[in-house]
Amino acid sequence: MKVIFVNRYFYPDTSQTSRLLADLAFELAGLGSEVHVITSRMCADKPGTVLPAYEEVLGVRIHRVWTSRFGKKWLLGRAADYLTFHLATERRLLAMVERGDRVVAKSDPPMLPALVAGITRRRNAIQVNWLHEVFPEVAAAQGIHGLKGALGRRLIAIRGRALNHSYMTVTPSQGMCRHLRALGTGEEKLRLIRDWVDGHELRPMGDRENPLRDQWALRGKFIVGYVGDLGRAHEYATLLSAADRLRNEREIRFLIVGGGALISAMKREVRRRNLTNLIFQPYQEGKLLRWAMGLPDVHLVVQRQEMEGLRLPGKFYRVAAAGKPVLLIGDQDSEVGEWIQLARMGTTVEVGDGAKLARRILAMRLAPEGLNKMGDNARKLYRARFAASRSLAAWVDLLGVDDDENYSGNADLAGNGAEQ
Repeated sequence: MKVIFVNRYFYPDTSQTSRLLADLAFELAGLGSEVHVITSRMCADKPGTVLPAYEEVLGVRIHRVWTSRFGKKWLLGRAADYLTFHLATERRLLAMVERGDRVVAKSDPPMLPALVAGITRRRNAIQVNWLHEVFPEVAAAQGIHGLKGALGRRLIAIRGRALNHSYMTVTPSQGMCRHLRALGTGEEKLRLIRDWVDGHELRPMGDRENPLRDQWALRGKFIVGYVGDLGRAHEYATLLSAADRLRNEREIRFLIVGGGALISAMKREVRRRNLTNLIFQPYQEGKLLRWAMGLPDVHLVVQRQEMEGLRLPGKFYRVAAAGKPVLLIGDQDSEVGEWIQLARMGTTVEVGDGAKLARRILAMRLAPEGLNKMGDNARKLYRARFAASRSLAAWVDLLGVDDDENYSGNADLAGNGAEQ
């Protein structure tokens, strides 16, 4: 019996979903399982990289298939990248999958579970889907209008059949589970296992051990940080409105660390407004990411209302592990908003209310003891909900499929929708 993961990116790629997959794959291999990963030869964070076609790392056998390399900027090019990965993956899976194998399909490319379902059905293998966002709804909410009509409905129907054929679909969000149930996925086919971060790598730190404060000339400043991707699922107008209102507050700086589809437009708007209180830095990796996460006095997290139930902002986990307060630009009744209120680790501002965001930032700057308490509470939430050991144990248990050596098909086994 093999465990076969399928995702477009894998180690040494350092994107969030790739890191999660690497943690789980290496954990299973360390426990003695035969683990394979089918992935591309690319790194999302290093577009020019060409990785070897086959490699074994820490007991995990990595099969890297050829794909086109148009990237994210051109929509038709991205579709070509998806299609070529689908075709190459189908050939590789047909050659590898045997009865009783566990095949875990992630959500990159977005319709990957549907492709895998046809193969696991033929081979009588066990399919588990691992969704970090709900496609095509999330793409339609990001403004891809072609997915809002008949094509979108068709893709939703195809996805629904694939999920109901599978043994289980795992999501990190209660909202995503509710959304899929409402569209017909059986409750017994859904399981909530939270995403995680490495709490040893990302941990609370003091200013003195963080060299970036001096390197980026931020010593003595109150730093409002946004660390991560600024993509089409986000918005920046509220942040810029607050920065504009606080342009004369010499001790406050807005730090934007990362990239994404909206970052160029945001920089143009900053130049147009002549805002000098925003600082942009590129993506940070490894120890630099830990330092970047530890730098802000308060972190911004953005969640547009249209995205609720379709995805979770992954940076929230990192902020909690770093033990930092959160200012959510989004709905206080959202899943993340409820966590913030429950843990008392920050506050929420509605999208578009830059004046309120500015007031909250000023209030936080004047209450350092309250900020420290929020940071402590954030770390406590991380330990309770997002620690790697808890989620990895749930995954190991799930992929054991009750140690059933006489498994006879995805549709024949019932699951458990409770959170692990």
